[in-house]
Amino acid sequence: MKASVKLFFCLLLGFLCSLGGQAQEQIKSAPNLSGTWDYAAPEAPSGYEKGTITFVKEGNRLKGKVLIQGTEYKTSEIKSQGDNTYATDLEVDGYPVQVSLKLEPKVIMGIAVGGGMNIPVTLTKAKK
Repeated sequence: MKASVKLFFCLLLGFLCSLGGQAQEQIKSAPNLSGTWDYAAPEAPSGYEKGTITFVKEGNRLKGKVLIQGTEYKTSEIKSQGDNTYATDLEVDGYPVQVSLKLEPKVIMGIAVGGGMNIPVTLTKAKK
């Protein structure tokens, strides 16, 4: 179970990273990535099914800060794949994770892939 939790976490962080960092012109074309988002991943291991992601502009890159069970994790650069789709990868506790995200009108849909698991993730803008 511990390995499954680590794997899920890796997948989730990858997903978040894909939202996080991109060139300045990409940031301008995708303003929906700004601010804090709640994520839901019902198929994730216990304890990792929900959390928040805050997108932070650092220079001309967008990065993310993920909060899961009171622990903050920072994402790497998020890269645009065109057509409102973003991708990233990361390593969590030694597990590589690839994440892809698709901006929809009111949500961000994505999938985190790593350790043989494909975990769907949905982000919704956090209420203030």
